[in-house]
Order: sequence, then structure tokens, then C-alpha cells
Amino acid sequence: MARKVRKASPDRQVRLLENLLIAQLAMARVPQAQIRQIVGCEMSRVSAIAKHIPAGGAGRGRGRRGRNGQKHQQESAG
Repeated sequence: MARKVRKASPDRQVRLLENLLIAQLAMARVPQAQIRQIVGCEMSRVSAIAKHIPAGGAGRGRGRRGRNGQKHQQESAG
């Protein structure tokens, strides 16, 4: 017999979407006070989520280095 699929409650889904919005706004470097106003939640929740986002936003810390940490070298044509 197949298992029943447990659906997430609407409140849980809304909270997840709010968390994603907070993370996206933090990556866009929106100030936390404005994020709190946009989402309409407590500042502690914004801080708890935003602290996991790098200070420069998404993908800004590595520069032009590759996956192995070596500097990117352009091949010269000719």
C-alpha cells in the first residue's frame, strides 16, 4: 500500500517563501531594516537569516578565481 503524502500547511509554505524573500533581499544588499518592513516580520528573524549571506552578497567573494582556487587565465589567440 502506498504511503500518504503529507502536505505542508499553508502557514509553513508562507513562512518558507518569506524566508526566501529575506535571503534574496539580503543578497541584493538591501538594509535589514527595509527587509523587515517589506516582509513584515521581526528584526531577529531577518538577522538570523541574513547572517548566513556573505557580506558582499552572492558570488562576490571569489573574484576571477576558478573552482580550484587558481587565478583565471585567458588563452591568447595567435
